[in-house]
Amino acid sequence: VAVTDLNKSKYVQSRVQEVLVGRRADQLGALRQGWQEGGLGHHLQVFSCTDLMLLLCGEEHLDAHMVIELVEFSPVDWPDHSSTPHQLLDLLRELSRND
Repeated sequence: VAVTDLNKSKYVQSRVQEVLVGRRADQLGALRQGWQEGGLGHHLQVFSCTDLMLLLCGEEHLDAHMVIELVEFSPVDWPDHSSTPHQLLDLLRELSRND
């Protein structure tokens, strides 16, 4: 079907629906089923769409301070005598000063 001035709005709405919902129907269904089985469905009703996006996806923007607060180095991967973790944290601190 050709897109014209008369049907362009409907076309855009259809494409948005397909891309954002249609292609993800299986995944969205699995999320819904998990929330229902876990008894969370009722509790999630109090969240806005933005709240749920943040809950599921996390912050859109991370800064150096956030990373520094959350990073943990495993002693198995980084022995106590290794300077790499300290150098990485110093680099992150330097990046945060340049923001």
